[in-house]
Amino acid sequence: MTKTAWVVAVVLVLGAKSAWACSCSPASREGFFLGGAQPRHLPADAKGVVFIALRTEKPVVTDFRVEDVTAKTEVKFAVRVLSIDDGSGWQLVRLEPVGGLVPKHAYVFATRKAEPSTASIEVDAQRVGAPDAAQVTLAAKPSAVRPLSVARGGSCSGKVEANVQELRFSLPPALEPYRESGLYFTRTAAPESWRPYRASLCQHPEWGRSGGPTGEDLFFVSCDSHSTLAWEAQGTWAFPELEDALHQTATVQGTLAACG
Repeated sequence: MTKTAWVVAVVLVLGAKSAWACSCSPASREGFFLGGAQPRHLPADAKGVVFIALRTEKPVVTDFRVEDVTAKTEVKFAVRVLSIDDGSGWQLVRLEPVGGLVPKHAYVFATRKAEPSTASIEVDAQRVGAPDAAQVTLAAKPSAVRPLSVARGGSCSGKVEANVQELRFSLPPALEPYRESGLYFTRTAAPESWRPYRASLCQHPEWGRSGGPTGEDLFFVSCDSHSTLAWEAQGTWAFPELEDALHQTATVQGTLAACG
């Protein structure tokens, strides 16, 4: 692909240029990678829980505590810095209980700060094994014309009528219950005129996620633009609590016409 860029990186640049027109609260990425509502479920073969830290920091064991709520005891653990990188100034750190997580036990992971960041998890009995890259694909849903909230100056967000092409990562059945624990990047070779979708200028992407929290992204063409978009995209994904690896999907292509 040519002129390929991480979608999340472009989003951040656009936000920096456009946010002057509306008032947005600053985004903070430091904390546990929660992946949805708590308590969050993990498979029995998960290595631990992931914490997001500034790349300039060197987290150590004394920065955290881990409690086995079911056994009512504190747990010894190691701190591992992962190699997974989304190109930002943040890093992933995995807290790994010695001896592994115990199936059907509940845990609380927390920082040792005045206002601690916490993560509550429950460990399922089933194991999922190492993710099979060949079984994860990026697929395009049929396009549909509908109202769409888009980022714009002044009010930060506005509605347009648009032809919308949604993209979604397809997972194997074993990983589907843990979809919210995945990281999903989308790269694109679309023309320079294309801009990544955000519903508001104040919508800040989560670490390592270029679209929605469960692996969704989209292209759109405004109905008043009378233009056609030929797009090409590739997905990159990871399950950092299972392994320290990034995987790529095959490239998908499509053409998105104006509404008329």
